[in-house]
Amino acid sequence: MGDLPDGTQLTTLLSLLTTSIHTIEAELKAANLPPFTLEPKYHPLDSLDAVPTPRLHEARRVAMAASNMIKALVQDVGTAMMDMSTQSLDQAAYIMTADIRLIDVFHTEQEKTEGLHVNEIVARLPEGKKVDPQKLARCLRLLSTEHWWIEPSAEVFAPLRWALINTPGSSTWAWADPVSYGTLVGSVAFTEQMTDPAKIDDDTIDAAPFVRGFHRMGMTHIKNWWDWFMQEPDRLERFARSMEGCGYSNLAAIKVDYPWESLAPNTTFVDVGAGQGSVSMHILKHVYDKVPTLKVVLQDRPQYLEQGKTLWAVELPAALADGRVSFEPHDFFTENPRKEPNTIYWFRFIMHDWTDDYAIKILKGIRASCHSTSKVLLGESVMLEALPSLPSDSGVAEFEASLKSIDNNAPYQPLKAPYPIPQNYGFATKTTAQYDILMYNLLNALERTMGNFEKIVAASGFKIAHVYPTRGTASKVHSTKAAAAEAWRAEMTGRCHWFPGQFDNFLDDLLPSSVPYEPMNNITDAFSSFQPVKGKEVLSYDGLIAGLNQVVTDFGDKKLHFYNTHGTLMNFPFDEFRKPNSWTYPDICVSFPGSPISSSDMKTSPWQHIAMIIEGKATREEDPYPREGAVNADTAVQSARNARNLLLAHGFLSAFVIGVYGDIVRVIKYDHTSALVSPAFPIHEKAEYIQRFLWHFTHPCSPGALVAGADPTVRPLTLDDRNWVKEQLTRAKVRDIDTALKEIHKGRRVLVPSGAEGTSMRPYILYRLLDVNSRLFSRATTAWLTIEDTRIPGPDGRLIDDPEQGKDFKPKPRIMKEAWRQVVRTPEEAFYNRLSDKIPEKDRFGLPKLVCGGDLGQLDVLEWERSNANASVMSAEDRAIRLPSHPLPAASSKGKAKASQPQGPIYPHHYPQHQTFSWAIGDVKNRTFPKNTKELVRALRDATIGHKLAFEKAGVLHRDMSVGNILIVDEAEDGSFVGFIHDFDYSAMTDVAPGDKPESADSVGADGLESTGVVLIFKDDQRKERTGTYYFMAMEILDGRVVHGVHHDLESLYWVLVWIVLRHTVHNLSVAQAQGVFIFGEDTDSVGKKFVWVNKQVDKFDIPGNQPLVKLLRAMGDLVFKNYGTKFMEPEPMTHDAVIQLFDEALASSGWPEIDFVPCQWLDKSHASVPGVMHDPSAAPKAPRASKKTGDGAPRSDAEKMPPPSEIPTSYKARLRSKGPRSATVADSAAPSGPKPSSSSSSRKRKAEEPAGPVASGSGRSRSSKRSKGSSRSENVD
Repeated sequence: MGDLPDGTQLTTLLSLLTTSIHTIEAELKAANLPPFTLEPKYHPLDSLDAVPTPRLHEARRVAMAASNMIKALVQDVGTAMMDMSTQSLDQAAYIMTADIRLIDVFHTEQEKTEGLHVNEIVARLPEGKKVDPQKLARCLRLLSTEHWWIEPSAEVFAPLRWALINTPGSSTWAWADPVSYGTLVGSVAFTEQMTDPAKIDDDTIDAAPFVRGFHRMGMTHIKNWWDWFMQEPDRLERFARSMEGCGYSNLAAIKVDYPWESLAPNTTFVDVGAGQGSVSMHILKHVYDKVPTLKVVLQDRPQYLEQGKTLWAVELPAALADGRVSFEPHDFFTENPRKEPNTIYWFRFIMHDWTDDYAIKILKGIRASCHSTSKVLLGESVMLEALPSLPSDSGVAEFEASLKSIDNNAPYQPLKAPYPIPQNYGFATKTTAQYDILMYNLLNALERTMGNFEKIVAASGFKIAHVYPTRGTASKVHSTKAAAAEAWRAEMTGRCHWFPGQFDNFLDDLLPSSVPYEPMNNITDAFSSFQPVKGKEVLSYDGLIAGLNQVVTDFGDKKLHFYNTHGTLMNFPFDEFRKPNSWTYPDICVSFPGSPISSSDMKTSPWQHIAMIIEGKATREEDPYPREGAVNADTAVQSARNARNLLLAHGFLSAFVIGVYGDIVRVIKYDHTSALVSPAFPIHEKAEYIQRFLWHFTHPCSPGALVAGADPTVRPLTLDDRNWVKEQLTRAKVRDIDTALKEIHKGRRVLVPSGAEGTSMRPYILYRLLDVNSRLFSRATTAWLTIEDTRIPGPDGRLIDDPEQGKDFKPKPRIMKEAWRQVVRTPEEAFYNRLSDKIPEKDRFGLPKLVCGGDLGQLDVLEWERSNANASVMSAEDRAIRLPSHPLPAASSKGKAKASQPQGPIYPHHYPQHQTFSWAIGDVKNRTFPKNTKELVRALRDATIGHKLAFEKAGVLHRDMSVGNILIVDEAEDGSFVGFIHDFDYSAMTDVAPGDKPESADSVGADGLESTGVVLIFKDDQRKERTGTYYFMAMEILDGRVVHGVHHDLESLYWVLVWIVLRHTVHNLSVAQAQGVFIFGEDTDSVGKKFVWVNKQVDKFDIPGNQPLVKLLRAMGDLVFKNYGTKFMEPEPMTHDAVIQLFDEALASSGWPEIDFVPCQWLDKSHASVPGVMHDPSAAPKAPRASKKTGDGAPRSDAEKMPPPSEIPTSYKARLRSKGPRSATVADSAAPSGPKPSSSSSSRKRKAEEPAGPVASGSGRSRSSKRSKGSSRSENVD
């Protein structure tokens, strides 16, 4: 290994390992990914659809090789010998844990973390899989030495990260048998086969050690690997599943590292030995629009191609419709029938199954057909020779410099292995070497070196033109990071605005202070020790914090505390929604005034104690906002995510982030509509600006608000509050109180408008978050379990129980919704008022009742008008948007004021409004799932009845039937409803209620809507706007060819049922087939997959033991098929009565299972498991192509191309049009607004904290339940 003195190799390897680890950590942080951990959860890098950045890939290769060499250097001989000679025992223990389905006995995340006693593990094993507890413990101890399991205490075992890959049904679980089993069988006869003179030159598949192993066991009827499968079809199915996983593990790197976009026009891509063609399908998806003339031909045995036709019809029906894929039976040992120009013959892991003679025969079949413009593309592993590296080749310094010089955006090129790591990277490439011997063991085949490839290529009449290295056999970070950046960039496009004035104006206009600011202590040199250096900005954070501490020295009880948290991973603020949302690494965290953060709080619930975030970069060039109109999304993402967490954790109206970019500073104000960026100023020369900003931040004008941007109608819960809630829930006999109150410390107390125009306020305590839309720029809907706070102030000011209520009083748990309303939309309160006015209480069924609630933004506007003589200067159009349900005051006084006085202050609120509602829905028992599918069907039936009542009695058309908008009532009283619809944010309402007389003929539109004899007229018909939750939209709506009607909502109800059944029952579809029924973003493909389902797929769908549900799905599918129609059949619109009749018939049938609901496991595997079913933009799929027309023919805006998380209602017109006031619709009341105060004003002015100029429109905030108890949490997003 070289001539260096003894001991130098260890030191050198340590340096290489340190450099690699620092690089890995830096790359993870740059991609906003968590550090690696052995905890029992998948790391995002474990996703099959991610590719590592070149720098991360190279650092990881060196880290793996160096750490293994260190082991080899320090290990003693006896240990090394034992380790090598008994590795088959590791394999045997691994296979055993897979075979007995061990990971399935751990039912909860807590059990996976804390472990189970071995006796309990065995007790939970299925029949036929029981083992001796002590022997199992011994096997798990062996696997724990390789960090697959851990023993937290004696005989208690918990899985670690890699044990999860043995989840039954997964491709990695499938690999354990037959591949691992076959390897053991072949190992028995390995030496014997290799040394047999009669077999040395035998290159047939029958000469594999695997065959001899079976023969030694007396199973001489086994001829070869494939013959074994023919005799054991169950193993063949499991092997096929494992191979599918192997194919996908290479897919992402193949897509990224080969220049598919450069393919010539009219190229024919022939996949030879394609199987079902799944990999080619993903390649075609990757370039579908970029290379529109590319066509795919799949060649294989007829039985595989028939399976492929089904797969493509579900996964990519557009390719079938467009004629871009064809299926061609072919034996690749014969001449290929495809001989046209510009053909690519693609072989993916075909050559490694065959020895040289067979491989040459395959390639010669291509050579005879190959046109001069065509080429052969081999997707294979290339074996590298295990040659030593020399000290003169590449040392630590050269390696470090090479890593830093890698351009992550350039095509991948591997680095030379640094000394003393072998040229083939040793342990880092062991997988390829293992595959090589595996191929020999099972098939008498091989992986090839470049020399081997040159030999077979030349012998076939070809030459090697180019080698494209790819990043390993498993896909990791690069594409995941690109998808996140693309989604966030789309989200931020048009939402970042530059404040037009100076920084002084920024503070005075957006953060008016209740106490005038005056400079304090000498802070001229406060930041003298802050000297950031590029690449080492982390080292400068302590100097920055020292300056900040000096700045706030004289703040008294308002003093802020600053914490260096750059290496601290902080998850989403609410644990139940942690999985689908991304984590962050805030550089510096800021406490609330006078409230230092304890180390325990920083670990357990940091966001509840953090008031603001400071992000630091080393240079001005890293400023993400260099000029108006330009945003570096990659740099801004971290700050945006932190702002999102602050807004959701505290219910803030706005959140502030300080960005320090070299020696300049910006302040960014975020809310749910946009980001407003301050002018930059130099930190060393303008330290006073920092002090002044922090002073304004800690002295807001809104009474009751702790910091600027806080909602004065919201406060965190005290210990007394929490104890009182627990007492009340105990009295109400709420089940599983501990679960309900698990995160009560993250709850809050809010005020809800009650009475006419919010004349009174009712306090509610929100104690458990049920659902959240976690996108930053959105309606940010949250749903909470809540109870009314009925306490009254006691003699000492503390809240006490009201003695007049008596001991028998039991508070009623309710559900509260908080959301940000788009001001162009009718306030939700108006829909509830119409429902209450037109549907008598005795007839109400399947509909919630509004207990209290209101639009706090509207209340602010009304208060502003009452307090401002010149309020009428607001334009009529602007006022109509802000106060749609409040006509102008009498024209006499207002008109005179406007005419006689100079123009007064314009209403200062520039954002959509903030509203809160609370519903009475009976006793709310928090249950994640229905007890069974019969209860689910009953809930949907009741919701359908509610939909009918709302439409026929009140003239309200819901227009967003989705899993989040149908709730289940637990323990419903006899005769009452089990399910009901809610969330009327996107509904349409007739100008005149059914049965009422129109004021004039001119007040209605020309077109009506007919349903069961009821004709309703909609004014300024909003039904033309395409609205709804994308996955559940009716096919006609996705086509964009109709006005939204009742029958479209009823079809959406069917897709809700299908969505839930596919995710939460045990059926006969694979995960891929079930996921394929719903796709996001491509309207044509989405319609195609739904049409395939109702036309064909549902007829083959089966749920063993639940024929009533299967029959219902098929019968409703027939209605949906007719609802859509075809070019040969006019549509037959669905009706309420027809759907209700099917539900009733199904519910009257016998044969419903008692318990058949299962948790959905799809989202545990990776963020991309179900496209679009994520809360966080980083998990969202790539932006879809824009459709040419929306429902009314208007083109979509850029922001509407952004893929929203799963159940965000997609309003394609109003999303960016809603420019107007901010609305408060919380269960807390907003403070009335008076004229805008100056920087020294102390008046209560929450709204003055908004931007002074028009800013991008967006959604507002509201509170309503958005969670169907028939679906998993991660599938419930507003």
